[in-house]
Amino acid sequence: MYRLIFLLSFALLSAPTLCAQDVRHINDYYFDAEKALNKQQWATADSLANLYCLVCERDLPEKVKSYPYTRMLDLRAHCAARALNYDTAIALEQKVIDLRRQATDCEQQHIAVAINELSLFYSYKGNYDEAIRQADEALKILRDTYGEKNKYYAVTLSNMASFLSSRGDEGDYQHAVKLGEEAINRIPKGSVNYANALNSLVVYYSQVGSYVKSNEYGKKAVELGKKRYGELSLDNAAMLSNLSVRLANVRNYEKALEYAQLARSIYQRMNVTRQLGYTRLLGNMASFYAQRRMPCTTQRRTASTARVGRRVTPRLRALP
Repeated sequence: MYRLIFLLSFALLSAPTLCAQDVRHINDYYFDAEKALNKQQWATADSLANLYCLVCERDLPEKVKSYPYTRMLDLRAHCAARALNYDTAIALEQKVIDLRRQATDCEQQHIAVAINELSLFYSYKGNYDEAIRQADEALKILRDTYGEKNKYYAVTLSNMASFLSSRGDEGDYQHAVKLGEEAINRIPKGSVNYANALNSLVVYYSQVGSYVKSNEYGKKAVELGKKRYGELSLDNAAMLSNLSVRLANVRNYEKALEYAQLARSIYQRMNVTRQLGYTRLLGNMASFYAQRRMPCTTQRRTASTARVGRRVTPRLRALP
């Protein structure tokens, strides 16, 4: 199973020169880093978070074992992952976990959320065994400390389902369906996490050959996309396009083409046919048509070595 990863240019920033004034502005670095993250200004967010951490390490060592410091480390880990530096992301997130275990202002859910984040980074590397092991540890902490109604439990549960679906060992697909159903009944309806979990169930049911259920959830996903993003929006087109690729990767080409055609219609009606997303969609559709015409035996032989297009496997995040 392959994932669709948006390749981002990541500015190489020189190490900042610190001064006494940095200590006075340390809170500004923290909140400005969060603002940059929300605006998806990854290089700026990473630079500010790094500056916050350096000031703490140099002048305020007591802050190193605190939630704010670990939050900035976590932010830097995600920026590293965005730049495809997964080993760096894993190392930073492991440090977050170790420090949160010692910090007096961190609760068990803060530790569990960081472990869930670590599981994501392992999955991005394709190490699903370790991703599953980490997610299982996070689930145990949340279940034992807060019970299964904790909001972070459902998010981690949905990620576990996605890891199983991607690994594809014997029984994994069935287990993914079970966990995916459990997760979607716990995640608030209409949220981003709910939309991602819904799209994932479309794929899980395709993997076990239950196309009636897959189509049922597919219709729900389409309707939710319209409500959440608006029928004519690039976000809705991207959601449909990504879902089509995920379905093609489990060889449900008919449905993949159906969702791809919906996405193409949105791009055309919005007259934005020169965007990279539209060009990529057309390339994927050509692959879907070609794969659909291939004999089943050939499809099975090539599926493990030449996945169609590019795939998105949404991973759910929830920061305390």
